[in-house]
Amino acid sequence: MRYERIAVLDYLALGNPTLDVQQEGSLVLGGTAVYSALQAARLGLHAVAVGRGNEADVAPYWRPYANEADLRLQPSAETTTFRNVSEDDAREQWLTAWAGEIDVSQLPDSDILHIAPVAQEVAVDQLSAACLTPLVCLTPQGLIRRWDSEDGRIGLEARSFAPAVLPLVDVVVVSELEAPYLGQLLAGVAGHGGLSVVTRGRRGCEVLTRDGWSEFAAEPASPMVDATGAGDCFAAALAVEMFLGRPVPDAIRLASIAAALSVRGQGPGAIGTRPEIMREFATRPTRSAT
Repeated sequence: MRYERIAVLDYLALGNPTLDVQQEGSLVLGGTAVYSALQAARLGLHAVAVGRGNEADVAPYWRPYANEADLRLQPSAETTTFRNVSEDDAREQWLTAWAGEIDVSQLPDSDILHIAPVAQEVAVDQLSAACLTPLVCLTPQGLIRRWDSEDGRIGLEARSFAPAVLPLVDVVVVSELEAPYLGQLLAGVAGHGGLSVVTRGRRGCEVLTRDGWSEFAAEPASPMVDATGAGDCFAAALAVEMFLGRPVPDAIRLASIAAALSVRGQGPGAIGTRPEIMREFATRPTRSAT
């Protein structure tokens, strides 16, 4: 499907930027909105991330990317901050600071709206009445995160969505860890003609449409340095390629290549460009889908 273009702004990612505390104590810029906006920008789109945060905190970490995409911060005394502890494929998180909820009353128009919360900062139901964007992508991990009021430890909790939201979402991307908490959303989006994707890391992804489930193989990632943001890059690339009218199997494969390239370094600097992704698309052997 090709979506009708309505705006100069190509890609709007809605979610708070984060500062992620690494195990050795250093800070790395993060957040789905940051990774997805930069991925969209490196695919050749005019991309903007809108979120809430402390500009003085975020600016030094955003500066290397400021000429690629726009980051529009609503003011906050704090910046959303996570402490992450990873072991093998598992990750535990603690929320140590929260920037607050984003004001969605005056968002700029865009061709693609990527709703990309990390910690309950987007009131999705408020978007439903005025969401006229040609393509809406939702990565809802931040909508099912809950944190302990004492130590900030993150857990997941199932949630439901207003019926009016489901037909507005064209693409929803969740991890297999998140999928059990979001069954209503996955089924509802697919039932209204959208694409519901469950990513499974090295085991590829599953895609649900009105016609049922399909499986797609992963693209090999080497070297594997840091998997943070890989799912965000996947979602952004998938949304972009779907908007451009790419067939679903090709869009999934390009998104998988984008995710594979993003893990070759730490932080957003590793995100692949369109020439890199297309070169890999042309030279890698096609992996079968079922």
